[in-house]
Amino acid sequence: MNQKTTKSRAVKIGLTAAVAVIAVGVAPAVAAGPSQVAATSASVTSAGIVDIPDHAQRADLSGVTRVGDKLLIVNDRTPNKDVGQAVYTAPTDFKNGTTLTPMTGLPNIDVQKLEGITTTPSGDYVVATTAFDRGDQPAFNVLMAWPANDPSKAQILGSDQGAGGTSGKLRTELVKALGTPFIKIEGVAVSTDKIYLGVREQGPDFKQSTYVTKIVTVDYSVTDGAIKLGKVDPDVWKMSPSNSAGLKAPLGLSDLTFDAKQNRLLMTTSYEKRGVEPENVAGHLWELPVENISKDKPAEVVTTSTGSPLTFTHKPEGVVTVPGKGVMVLHDDDERLTTVEAPQGPRARALYEAAYDFVTIK
Repeated sequence: MNQKTTKSRAVKIGLTAAVAVIAVGVAPAVAAGPSQVAATSASVTSAGIVDIPDHAQRADLSGVTRVGDKLLIVNDRTPNKDVGQAVYTAPTDFKNGTTLTPMTGLPNIDVQKLEGITTTPSGDYVVATTAFDRGDQPAFNVLMAWPANDPSKAQILGSDQGAGGTSGKLRTELVKALGTPFIKIEGVAVSTDKIYLGVREQGPDFKQSTYVTKIVTVDYSVTDGAIKLGKVDPDVWKMSPSNSAGLKAPLGLSDLTFDAKQNRLLMTTSYEKRGVEPENVAGHLWELPVENISKDKPAEVVTTSTGSPLTFTHKPEGVVTVPGKGVMVLHDDDERLTTVEAPQGPRARALYEAAYDFVTIK
C-alpha cells in the first residue's frame, strides 16, 4: 500500500493497512481503511530477559500491566489450576536477568490460561482475561477484576446469573458480535468507561480459525466498589484489507494497553509459524488513537527513524507504558530457543526465561 507523506509533522509515515486474515462468516464490523496520519518513529533503547522462579515451568508470559511502582505479569500456564500461581510481580526499575516474584493474595478460583492483564486509568483496579477459546470449559472463559490493593476481592465479570465461576454471558455476547463460534482473546485495555478486548483468532472452530486484528468494546462502570459490565458494542473495529501493509504475515493481535496521556491504545501484533525455529516468530508495535475505533480508522505501525516498521525478532504478547523507561514489550516465544540479551551477552534463552524490549517513541 502506498502512503503519502504529510508535511505537518517531521516524522516517518507508518504502514497502515490491516495485517489480519479476514475471518469467515463474521458479523458486520467496522472496516478501518487507509490512514493519512503519520506514525511516530521509535527505537529499542534496552532489551533483556526475566525468568520465573519455578524453572520446571515454561515462561509463556502473555501480558503485563503497571500498578504504581510494580509490574504485574501473567503467564498463560496455570500450575495446579490456581490462578494465583500464574501472576508475577517485578519492580518497574528491574534489571536484565531479574527473577519475577509470585504474586500473593488472589483467591484460588478456577481460571485457566490468562492471556491479558491491564489496570484502570485510576490505578484502582486490575482487569485480566482468559482467551475465551474453549467454549465448553468454563475456566477458559473468564474476565476477572480485583482492587489493586486487595487481590483477595477478585470478582468474575460478565457472569450468567448463578454462574459466578465463568463469564458465560459475556462470551455469548462476544460470539454474537464477532459472528463465529470460535474466538480467541489475547489483549485487554481499559479506559475510564470502556474495556477493549483484542481478538487474535476466530472462525467456525479451532482448526478452521484465522488470525485477525480486531477489538471489541465493552462499556463498564464502578458501582459500590465493584466493576459492572455494560453493553457490548456490536460494531467491531478491525484492520482491513488483510496483509496489504507488506509485513510478514499472517499477523494477529497479541496485546493492548491504554495510554491515558495520549488517549490512544498501544497494540502489538505477532507472527508465528509452526516449528521451533527462532525465525518462526516476529512482531510489531502499533498506535491507535481511541477516536479511530469509532471513526473506522486503522492503527499506525510504529517505525524506525528510517521509516521501516519496527520489527521484533520475538513474539510480543505484553505491552505497557513505564514512566521514565518508555514502552515495555514483553515476549512469549513458546518453545522456541530465540536469542536473548542476557546479562553476560546474547545467547539462546532457557524455556523458563522471557525476553523484553523497552521502546522509546519519539
